[in-house]
Parts: sequence; structure tokens; C-alpha cells
Amino acid sequence: MIIEISDYDGIISLVNAAVYQTFVDEDWELDQLKVHFMEQMNANAILVWQSNNIGGGNWKVEFTSTESNKVAHSEFTAVIEVTNGELYLADYTDLTMAAQYQEYKIPAAQHGHQKTPIENGKYLVKVKRLFNPDEELDEDEIAFEIVLTKTNEINTDPITEVFWGTF
Repeated sequence: MIIEISDYDGIISLVNAAVYQTFVDEDWELDQLKVHFMEQMNANAILVWQSNNIGGGNWKVEFTSTESNKVAHSEFTAVIEVTNGELYLADYTDLTMAAQYQEYKIPAAQHGHQKTPIENGKYLVKVKRLFNPDEELDEDEIAFEIVLTKTNEINTDPITEVFWGTF
């Protein structure tokens, strides 16, 4: 399954909207938001990563249960839990609006289609970035491959930063 997402800030995420706690503070600071992301990633509710180093783009994200032989420029693996049969892609704008205003949720109203149906359970998630983050990518190309493998594993090493984060 391929989902397209527009990202204007260079940050995207994979979210279990049923358990992700969105609100941080009406006047949150970046350090607060980063701590919030770490807490929620360690709770297996969200995975947050920097998409590229030049300010975002329009991405095609391929979801699969079998890893392809496509060469990754970079990759990470972590665990997420599915509790309501779906996972959403969310961009930084959606995450920050939900962090600032209690009435905003994930998915944002205009992004409800950015979801993949998936059986409930814990998943080992491998995110492969298939391009150089310092260069433009042809928008017709797959930018990220997300491999979802059901697991009983837990995140044993605490997640301490946004994946590939440079901010």
C-alpha cells in the first residue's frame, strides 16, 4: 500500500491515533515537544522522524510486511502498538496543532485518508529512507519503505531523540 503525505517542515510520523496523547501545552516550547515525542515513542504510540535536511517535501510512503531489496540511505527500527486496526501518517503541522490545542486530534480532519489498515498487536517497524536527505527527490519515487512485522518485542533501549533529527 502506498500513501502520499505532504510535509512542509521536514518531520513526519507513524501514529496509533487511539492511544497517542496529543496535547502538550498551549504555549509549548520545542524542548517540551521533543520530550513529549520521546515519552510517546517509548509508550509505543508513535514514531517520529525527520524526513530530510532541506525542509520537507511530498512523499510516497510504501507499507509492506516483506522488506524489499531497495537500498536504504538510512533506516531505523522500533516498536509500535496497534489497538484500533489502523496506523496514520501525520506531519509536523498536525502534531504541533494537536500539541497546542486540546480539540485537535490525530488524524487532522483533512488527513483522515493517510492511514493503513492493520491487525491489532505489536509491530516491529523498520523505516527505510530511500534517498539522500540532503538532495531533492523525484516526487514520483517511493521515499520511505515501512516494513511492519508482528512481534512480541518491546523497545528495550529507550528512544531518546527524533529519528534522524538534526534540530
